[in-house]
Amino acid sequence: MPLPDPVKPGDVVLSRGTGSISRAICLFDGSEVSHAALALDRERVAEAVGAGLRTIGSEEVMKGHDLMVARTMAAPAETAPVLKVAAGYLVHGARYAHQQVVLLAVLCVSRHIPLPPGARRMVRTVLD
Repeated sequence: MPLPDPVKPGDVVLSRGTGSISRAICLFDGSEVSHAALALDRERVAEAVGAGLRTIGSEEVMKGHDLMVARTMAAPAETAPVLKVAAGYLVHGARYAHQQVVLLAVLCVSRHIPLPPGARRMVRTVLD
């Protein structure tokens, strides 16, 4: 099953996972979606997951997700440079940035906790 019309190569495919991590991302982000992928063509997307970058078929995109939205540019644009860079990352097997994601999660959580000024400064120093 191909991606829905009018998804084109270079479009961003946003989705919401049904797992606890996806729900936490939506909660902390205040967003309807928890994941993004890049449409490579009508049958495949590239995405970053725990194991690193991968290419999956359009039928796999919705497994474990209950919402999918595609975003395309309002004005026609040349997507070949974007797709070329994506292909390079996929070929070299770039790894997922786990440490940066954990740090971002801690920053998001700590910003929503009401702390006195001294404790806020201490948290900021530790995170820095």
